[in-house]
Amino acid sequence: MGCVNMDKIKPAVGLLKSVGQKVSNAFAGMKGHSVAHVMGVFGVPRSGTTLLTALIDAHSKAACVYEPWHSKRLRLEQTKLDDLMALVRAQGKELNLVCYKETATKLYYLTNIDNLLDDASRVSRVSLVWIVRSPMDAFLSQIAADHRWRKGLFNPNPSNFKYWAGITYATFLQMSELLKKYQSCIVFYDNLTAHPERVLKDVMSMGGLEFESEQLNYHDTINRKAVRGDRFVIDEARPVLEQSKEKYAQQIMELKAQYSDDEYLSYLLELSDEVRRNIHHGVLKPPHPAIKTLIDCARENYIYS
Repeated sequence: MGCVNMDKIKPAVGLLKSVGQKVSNAFAGMKGHSVAHVMGVFGVPRSGTTLLTALIDAHSKAACVYEPWHSKRLRLEQTKLDDLMALVRAQGKELNLVCYKETATKLYYLTNIDNLLDDASRVSRVSLVWIVRSPMDAFLSQIAADHRWRKGLFNPNPSNFKYWAGITYATFLQMSELLKKYQSCIVFYDNLTAHPERVLKDVMSMGGLEFESEQLNYHDTINRKAVRGDRFVIDEARPVLEQSKEKYAQQIMELKAQYSDDEYLSYLLELSDEVRRNIHHGVLKPPHPAIKTLIDCARENYIYS
């Protein structure tokens, strides 16, 4: 057999390397790469974190990671920007914003969000979005979702009121400190579902990007396999209907009658009323006085047990 002429095959080798690099960039993680802006999204379960993240993810220059620690794609101790970037799939986008979201199913997820933002701040601009929903509405939504997903294991009873009140109040108090630490805002779930364009313009601006109308059609382009959280948000996207609000109001009246002496239910009701009183403000940014009002309401009834 004759010798291979290396001069003739060098162009082919170069072409293969080039194609391989493009494939790698499109589908592999971006560990070791920096990005202009990193944004964390956090809220209690059923408060709209999946919806907001999907809307951000639909931007042409943004990519999102859904629940990296809850999904166990990251270990709890992995809180560096490089750890997050290793999960990012650019999919051909020229990225300016990387967003990641978690919910308060475990409160140490919020500590992880803080640690990752702190690490990212060395090389990128960072921001934090706290999405807030009336605790009672979120609680009742959790019950409805549980019946749909888990056959009704989560029910309205004193034990579950205590659990929900605990994560709600702890989230409010921990977030009150992080709002001071980072560029941040509060997004109300009701505003996001009723006026998504208006809310997104503020959120995207904080992330250094302009709102794109195509974001409102996120369900047409979203990578469904990447979504963690409420998958029905992707397939059954719809605003909060008036009949849903009326249904929740009726359920709350029934719970008040059934558990009239339960202190945790009274805590949730008081904070829920305070949230509803402030929804009309729209997206809140520190030092808006309504933020202090919400935090003070939570602090007054903070549950130590």
